[in-house]
Amino acid sequence: MCIRDRFPDDFLEFTSQHLVELTLDFYNCVKITSLNSLEHILRLFHNLTKLTLDFDDCDDLKNIESLETAFKSLDNLSSPSLRLYGCNELESIKPLENGFKSLKNLTNLTLDWSELFSLWKKPESIQHLGNGLKHLTNLTTLTLKLHRCEDLESIQPLEEGLVSLVKLTHLTLDFTNCITLQNIKALKNGLKQLANLTTLILIFEGCNHVEVSSIQQLFNAWDWYKDTDWELEKDNKTFEARKNIDD
Repeated sequence: MCIRDRFPDDFLEFTSQHLVELTLDFYNCVKITSLNSLEHILRLFHNLTKLTLDFDDCDDLKNIESLETAFKSLDNLSSPSLRLYGCNELESIKPLENGFKSLKNLTNLTLDWSELFSLWKKPESIQHLGNGLKHLTNLTTLTLKLHRCEDLESIQPLEEGLVSLVKLTHLTLDFTNCITLQNIKALKNGLKQLANLTTLILIFEGCNHVEVSSIQQLFNAWDWYKDTDWELEKDNKTFEARKNIDD
């Protein structure tokens, strides 16, 4: 069944004029290989400000190129969440890199791209992510979850994206059980530009090649962290830093 078949035309016509928040949850939809029908639906909702797309264990999903076109029509979107969990046949996230160029008004972004085993075997995947983030210069909150990305060895390309996010106040980077991840030094140069941060959460639980001392060194290198009133909580390889802000 096509995605569009699930939504009658009269329903789409009415809701597209009034809806500002939309959540679409696709769990274990093994027959979905592309998002062409979803693109047509999203392009109707010009007034959306909040969008949640959850693709969980969609084992046959290979192509998300349609999202690039759909994003171009969502001028008012400010708070999207995109979950691509366990979609092991996904070929590339480059369409999202291009799609992010159209989302200039985003202030809050959540990406959960966990257990994409085949995707993270390709070094260019993390590069596409970094390139996409650098266009989102109005972001104030970013949550990035890459759980069990077992072939992800370096996150250096994220530096390119982070240095552009100068308005960020809340940042969460969660690399739980990325067992081959080694190089996190690139985060230092990216994060030291984020002088407006008030909350920073770094999670490297289960990352066997990342030492606790390496995470601590990231904080020690930041001038803005030293010179302001911060509270730092540590639990093994989870670091949470929050700035004390006077009322």
